[in-house]
Amino acid sequence: MKFIAQKSEIYDAVINTGKAASAKSTIPALEGIHFDLNENTLTLTGYDLDLGIKTNFQVDGKDNGAIVINARLVSDLIRKLPDGNICFDVDEKNMVNIKAGEVEFSIMGMQEDDYPSIPVVSPEKSFSMPQALLKEMINQTLFAVAVNEIKPVHTGSKFDIIDGELNVVSVDGVRMAIRKEKVDFEDFSFVVPGKTLSEVSRMLDDDTEKKVTLCVDRNQISFEVEKYTIISRLLEGDFINYANSMSFNSDIVAKVNVREFSDSLERAMLLINEKHKSPVKLEFEPGMLKISCASSLGKVNDSIKIEYSGTPLKIGLNAKYMLDAIRHSNSDMVKIMLMSAIKPVKVLPIEGDSFTFLIMPMRIKE
Repeated sequence: MKFIAQKSEIYDAVINTGKAASAKSTIPALEGIHFDLNENTLTLTGYDLDLGIKTNFQVDGKDNGAIVINARLVSDLIRKLPDGNICFDVDEKNMVNIKAGEVEFSIMGMQEDDYPSIPVVSPEKSFSMPQALLKEMINQTLFAVAVNEIKPVHTGSKFDIIDGELNVVSVDGVRMAIRKEKVDFEDFSFVVPGKTLSEVSRMLDDDTEKKVTLCVDRNQISFEVEKYTIISRLLEGDFINYANSMSFNSDIVAKVNVREFSDSLERAMLLINEKHKSPVKLEFEPGMLKISCASSLGKVNDSIKIEYSGTPLKIGLNAKYMLDAIRHSNSDMVKIMLMSAIKPVKVLPIEGDSFTFLIMPMRIKE
């Protein structure tokens, strides 16, 4: 197996496919990238049995073949090589000779027989949407995905298409995020692991003209993003009934400037860490929001101007959770809807409900 490739092209491919390689595995091949040469087409694949990333591009090829090379080693090696053409030459003993200019490396590869086959997703259901839109929907909900595996299905985001509306939903037990968008697809739903969505978001473009295609079968999904294919298992289990959780309305409403509220929360968080955990106390009243926090490190009092309707209300919240919510609103102003000191807080856009963030309150000492 022998081929010549441009450094910039093969480095990008190695970096991106290497994201799906295992950091550490009892199967050494899973820590590698699978290189497959067929005439002048080189296909690279990273796969950890849950997530796979695959791409191909044109090279100057000779002697078809395949080899598995440790992902971390080959990416570090290519990064240090001079710009220009890089020549890969693999012998019958799986020794990989890599040469660029006057620099030459020889490293051991692994047999392709040790590398598992990446699943092929049959497009039982598929649809396309703008890359920029999917990226926004993922980023506005991914922060609320559960990080523990008490209920594995909540370590992913649910994609729920109902009556021409796509809902992307994440929940971790104390907060929830939902992003809605009108679509023209048939009704169906699936849950994608958070790790997969993080990699998909990283590859998506902000260009509204570029499309991404999603193909879903019984337990797998693929994302076709230009020259890359990201393949992942889907999560199974009973996802929370998010529609019921989001359905409440209230006459107690505050309209808050995101920048001012963020700055105030960040100041309060200076007195909070893993050892000194305290809620922030929010006191809503007409025209004013008072923000305070007290911990063994000290105390802080602050206030910002708001638009407010309803009776005055005091509530305790996790400052980071509120900060995550308003930052991911991508808005200058948000609407905060409250019911009582022990009921969830709802964060919405000023108009409509394209996003909704729900945060459970914390007990505060008076």
